[in-house]
Amino acid sequence: MYNFKYSLIFSLFLLFNFNNTYSETFYIIPNAELDELINLYETTDGDNWTINDNWDNISATFTLDKLPYGVTLGNFQLISNDSTIYSANVTELDLTGESIIASGNNLFGEIPNFNLPFLSFINFNYNKLYGEIPNFNLPRLRTLFIGSNNFTGNIPNFDLPWLTQLFLDNNKLTGTIPNFDKMPLLQSLGLSRNQLTGTIPNFQYLNLFQLSLFSNNLSGKIPKFNFSNLIFLHLYKNSLTGEIPVLDSPNLFVMNLQNNKLTGAIPDYNNYNNLDRLAVYGNLFTFESLELNSNKIIEYLYTPQDTVLPVKKLDEKYYVDIDGSANQYHWFIDGEEVQVSEDKYFSPLEDGLYYCEVTNSLLPDLIIKSDSLFYTSVENSDKLYDYLFTFPPYPIPAISKITIPVYWTIKNPVKNKNITIYNNRGKRLDESKNLYVNQLSAINGEIIWESISVNPGIYFVEIKHGKSNKFIKIIVSE
Repeated sequence: MYNFKYSLIFSLFLLFNFNNTYSETFYIIPNAELDELINLYETTDGDNWTINDNWDNISATFTLDKLPYGVTLGNFQLISNDSTIYSANVTELDLTGESIIASGNNLFGEIPNFNLPFLSFINFNYNKLYGEIPNFNLPRLRTLFIGSNNFTGNIPNFDLPWLTQLFLDNNKLTGTIPNFDKMPLLQSLGLSRNQLTGTIPNFQYLNLFQLSLFSNNLSGKIPKFNFSNLIFLHLYKNSLTGEIPVLDSPNLFVMNLQNNKLTGAIPDYNNYNNLDRLAVYGNLFTFESLELNSNKIIEYLYTPQDTVLPVKKLDEKYYVDIDGSANQYHWFIDGEEVQVSEDKYFSPLEDGLYYCEVTNSLLPDLIIKSDSLFYTSVENSDKLYDYLFTFPPYPIPAISKITIPVYWTIKNPVKNKNITIYNNRGKRLDESKNLYVNQLSAINGEIIWESISVNPGIYFVEIKHGKSNKFIKIIVSE
């Protein structure tokens, strides 16, 4: 807590007396701005800031060597002809600290709603500020960086007519995104790594060159932004749907839309001469929409896709329906490849679990998979009741949780009572609370073992199914 405050009159008295001996330049800020700085220091635990030089004896009068850490002055006006004394205002507050990798400057508390009319720059990134973000009344503010804190609540629809940069990323903000119609000069907007929901506004009042909204819970379609200056567009790791709109943004340099639920055609970007990186993997695209940009010399990231193809039947043949001009169809039974062909049709020859993987020579490394289907001939229909297929467990080795993918027939699913765990000496373990079946559909699921309570070693999961038993080896590590 502060136990002092110089008045402006007393400060002037000291300055005029010091000026007889020293040739320093002095700066005086209004007492109202001094009060705001003191309030900031007190409400954010200033005594424990990592760097708080010259804050513990702050007054309205400064020399350059006594300026508080992170404070920049401006708007200078000479107020004494006999001495070098200027009036000034606080124009910048940069308290992010020297290391953005560690904990910033250790500001802890709620951020004040400043009354600093000449403030143009705020940088409080990488601290421990919490609470709701004020709807700042800062008419000259141009830059607001308060990312990597612990802010909660909704984002205000700020009334900051001169703001050009707004970054609130890596907090715990919720609610929807405002349209920011009161910030017509905004150029860079970063709201990534929060918990925002709803759709993305079209920001019709803005002309951004950078938009970062990744790692939220946003849904709906991507708006057809009217951003002629757009350079960076980061919308990845959301739940966006629909097609990618054609953007009139000829200077686009990076567009990252990965890990959404986008479908349909991808626009032709071959005329975007500045485009360097296009990331569309982790969506629901198919080959035809991806082929269009395959010859573009950019960093084109399109694999993997989350598309799952339905298996269809025509007469006695099965097939998957997918577009693409250079496809190959790989059919598998129980995990073993049995046919590779450019013909999409396939006739099963034996009973088992079938699925198809489709590749395309124009899009190396991309595999689009189909659903699985059980096939059995009429004469073997009775055997289908006992059919069980398991994929290898993962991860190998495991630390705290093991997953075993398993397929069964629709008439005979695996239940919790069908599974048991044994150690390498054959002793049955009482893991009934930690060992269970997570059924995903009528024909498949996962056997989950939460193994955090057992010692490292080798274990076996027994699956009793129909007339047979199956054992799966598990390795648990530290």
